[in-house]
Amino acid sequence: MYFFDLFKRPPDAKKGVRAWANGFQVYQRALYGLCGKNRLQIVCRPVHHLNIKKEQFVQRLFSKELTKLFIVKRHVGTTTVDSIHPQHPGDNNGIKKLGLTPIQEFYVNANVFITGSTGFLGRILVEKLLRSCPGISTVYLLVRNKKGKNLHARLDEVFDDVIYDTLKKECPKFRHKVVGIAGDCSLPGLGLSEQDRNVLIQEVNVVFHVAATVRFDEKLQMAVAINVRATQDILRLANQMKHLKAVMHVSTAFSNCLFQSERPIEERIYPAPLDYRKLIGITENLHDKILDNITPMMLDQYPNTYAYTKQIAEDVVKNEGLGLPIGILRPSIVVSTYKEPIRAWINNMYGATGVAAGAGLGLLRSLHCDPQCNANVVPVDMCVNFLIAAAWDVENQFVKSKKEATEFEIPVYNYESSNDKPITWKDFMAKSKMYGMCLPSIRAVWMMKIYSKIHKFSAVLSYFSVRQWKFGSYNVNKAIDKMTDKDKEIFFSDLRRLNWDEFFQMYLRGVRVYLIQDSMDTLIEARRKWNRLYWAHQIIKAVVGFLLMRILWSLFSFIYSTVF
Repeated sequence: MYFFDLFKRPPDAKKGVRAWANGFQVYQRALYGLCGKNRLQIVCRPVHHLNIKKEQFVQRLFSKELTKLFIVKRHVGTTTVDSIHPQHPGDNNGIKKLGLTPIQEFYVNANVFITGSTGFLGRILVEKLLRSCPGISTVYLLVRNKKGKNLHARLDEVFDDVIYDTLKKECPKFRHKVVGIAGDCSLPGLGLSEQDRNVLIQEVNVVFHVAATVRFDEKLQMAVAINVRATQDILRLANQMKHLKAVMHVSTAFSNCLFQSERPIEERIYPAPLDYRKLIGITENLHDKILDNITPMMLDQYPNTYAYTKQIAEDVVKNEGLGLPIGILRPSIVVSTYKEPIRAWINNMYGATGVAAGAGLGLLRSLHCDPQCNANVVPVDMCVNFLIAAAWDVENQFVKSKKEATEFEIPVYNYESSNDKPITWKDFMAKSKMYGMCLPSIRAVWMMKIYSKIHKFSAVLSYFSVRQWKFGSYNVNKAIDKMTDKDKEIFFSDLRRLNWDEFFQMYLRGVRVYLIQDSMDTLIEARRKWNRLYWAHQIIKAVVGFLLMRILWSLFSFIYSTVF
């Protein structure tokens, strides 16, 4: 793929379009050499300072001979040059010549808006879209200022992550497709400026609302702001988007955790415990201390503010998303990558990863769980692949309902492993220990911080590890079965093809390398050190046991001699 940056306004733009077009003669000469089988994309931000239509701009920018070789795909406002695709003369199917799959074609020229792009799942989503959807036009990322770092500094920091190394090799100019949008999901209206809001309304085709606070002990006010009100704001924004194709809201499989019975949790939206408008009003108007006092009463049987607010957010989707091409993805417990972009990448100790790390490193010897209950974990890359495919499926269903003049029912996808590839907590712990003990860390003695984190997250997980839920995942398998063979490989998401042994062999390696940040180069030395620590531990246990026996024997002898 070739890419030219036309973002900057030329110095002589005031002289008119003709002067500007003449200024791009160097690009014209370059274009001639790049036509043919190669794919070229030219992207330009809105040229509002030129009061012309896009067709006029393109016509003046390129010679007549050159424009015969291209098709201009228009999905956005009249003042934005979005993308131009080379074709052979007389060929009206230039895009199909590229051999794109149906899902890849869905994203051709698409402008995608993503919230939560700096998070665990969001990073994989951004990487996958840019790497596997070559026709994508622009990816707008909502990013907030954090710890003194502004939008640009945070994006630079995110793209320094090792997971983008493959993308940098395959698409070195990918940053030209990324546009940061300053905002914050905890603020009203997402904290968007009026200018950025208008850009999103005019340009965006696909929305992925991934942002959420996943802290189980989050204050109710913050949990509602991010998980509920931000969802409302996203959907009200989506309702104004001129060229919207699909919206995907990421929920959780445990949003309906109260429905624990013999009947499975179905792929539908369940009634909310409280109207979301009332909940938003309560949290915005009551004092923090009052909210803290009434939170247990409001949660009732819900285990935490996360599950409570995510369940209510689905009701927001049902009401605010009426008439939109929208779907809900409910992933279960998301763990490290399985295959791509690199195996076993993980950047947090949440939930099951903390348990696996603790068992694998020998720091966690017990877990409060029912060993026969299903762990219900899913790899993050497979989850993201399905999320990308689900947007395509949602649009197809929406278009079909319009053609058939039927009511569009919001598709819900329970992306969980209990049906297609179940694994119990007993097996989860056993595999973590078996494969993890083969990869000891050189930092074994300096792990008190990790130790405290592991026990914190294992305690939080206990509610879900002692209960069993049944899920229906018909919509997931139905969507996967619609995919072509090539799409099934590119967007690998079929949990029926997941191999847990293969996964766990790499899972603990990822914990060691990416979380503990201990290179595999230290493995031999770490094994020696681990053996020394192991035998030292055994000797200490033997000595302590011997001393206890001596103390007990002395005590018994004293009592015996005194009595008799």
